[in-house]
Amino acid sequence: MYKVPFPLVIPIDEENKIYKGYISIQKQEHFIQVELGPRRQLLTTGKLNELIKDKQTLIEIKLNEAQDIMSFLSEFKEILDEHDIGDKEKPFQPSADKLSFVYQELLSIGFEKVKYMNDTMNEVMFSIRDMGDREHELKVILPSNYPFTAPHIVADTPVPIQSSLSLATIVRQHQTIIDQHQDLFNCLDDLDKYMRILEPEHPKRSELWRKIALSHHCSLYLKIVDPLLPFNRPQIRLFGSESRVENLRRVWDQAEWNKSLPLHTNLLTIFQLVPNDKQEQEDYTNASDIECAICYSYKLENDETPETICKLCNRGFHSICLYQVRRFIKTKYCFV
Repeated sequence: MYKVPFPLVIPIDEENKIYKGYISIQKQEHFIQVELGPRRQLLTTGKLNELIKDKQTLIEIKLNEAQDIMSFLSEFKEILDEHDIGDKEKPFQPSADKLSFVYQELLSIGFEKVKYMNDTMNEVMFSIRDMGDREHELKVILPSNYPFTAPHIVADTPVPIQSSLSLATIVRQHQTIIDQHQDLFNCLDDLDKYMRILEPEHPKRSELWRKIALSHHCSLYLKIVDPLLPFNRPQIRLFGSESRVENLRRVWDQAEWNKSLPLHTNLLTIFQLVPNDKQEQEDYTNASDIECAICYSYKLENDETPETICKLCNRGFHSICLYQVRRFIKTKYCFV
């Protein structure tokens, strides 16, 4: 959930001129009522009355100058918290003008799109859900001199978001990119669901490639060329033994690609029946033998995969597994 600096102070009239609630001053909650507009009144009780006694004139000036409740409360809190700091170093506090500006921007964007916001309002996480009910997050980090310097944008999108001095513009760009790439997200989700994906282990929305396992210890590297036209024929690169890659490449070059079908359907159709040198039909779509024949795992901690293929059994092996087996056999026979 997002945070606002003064969540316990809320408007109590239809014109949003009178605010009432509690504010944290010197690590204690105090009742406060503020009236903006022509009357400009401040009502406090108890200990807070004592705290503002010596600062009454300055607080009245700030109240009369305030453009909105956020700017006044920020300066009000800063004035009173100064007494509690003593000789300790005062922590950085963003200016009231910046807080007010950011607050107004978020108000125009809609707080329902804000997933998280830190206490100083210099880091905001937005979240939207697309037509497929997928969540897309947008993180914006505001520099100290914002809005005079553009914020840093962190987003997992197929194309980058252009820098802007406006949060609203950045959020609109993010929404537009998500809306434009629904077919792409559907395509990639489809591949992840129906094909055995070797890499990446945790795909991102910005990653337009997949390494897909095929039978007989072969694999396929696939990359979507145009994110706006994801159903077009992709770029591929085939891996495996030389003879099998040659057979797969020949079938791929001769196959017709149907743009109206999902990517996985085209791939299954093309590679389900592949003729070998003996003109026998071999199925490459049942990817159940990709693990190392020694350790029965695919990827080791050092990211090594079973790249060594035995010509006799056509099984794959990690090089380190083969080394350990050879060393074990050599050691065993040395002591016999």
